[in-house]
Amino acid sequence: MKNAVHFFMLALLVVTPQKEQVWTANIDQIRHAARMIPGRAPLRINVLKFAESRRAKKFSVKGAPDEPSVQARTVFQVVYPDGYVMVDSGMDQQVHNFFGRGVVEPYDPESAKQVERAVRGARAILITHEHGDHVAGVIHTPLAKELASKTILTRDQVQTLLKNPSTMSSICLLDPASCSSKRLDIRRVRK
Repeated sequence: MKNAVHFFMLALLVVTPQKEQVWTANIDQIRHAARMIPGRAPLRINVLKFAESRRAKKFSVKGAPDEPSVQARTVFQVVYPDGYVMVDSGMDQQVHNFFGRGVVEPYDPESAKQVERAVRGARAILITHEHGDHVAGVIHTPLAKELASKTILTRDQVQTLLKNPSTMSSICLLDPASCSSKRLDIRRVRK
């Protein structure tokens, strides 16, 4: 599983756009990077869309036109012979409704339950970034303590969650008791 985390970090480096550069993803480069990681390759990668948000393209992409677009809210499951790793953790209906800013947007409760079950059964949970639709499934949940020990966050992500857990005034992504005092109990932080 440790190899899986290294693979994803390396793959993210390969496909992450640099400043002032046109973003492209070269599948051959990604495959080459994946083969550099020792250990067994995953059997497959599953994706599940559990919600949608409707935003102007310029909201998500710098310099994009003010045209409508649909943002899929997804999680990924990297399956190995002996278990799986979740990439991101989804969000519950309350967090989704907050992001809708009063507009009802598509949310599939059955798919969201699938995400919750998958997160709970994962060997590890890799959080790509600390936006609510990626991290709320591990911190805005009664299962937070159970999930903490297998959730992988960078130091910067932890600091953001501790110091500025949300710009959202009406919802706290953390356990309500934690919001008022200690903020977040992260049992394992990668150095």
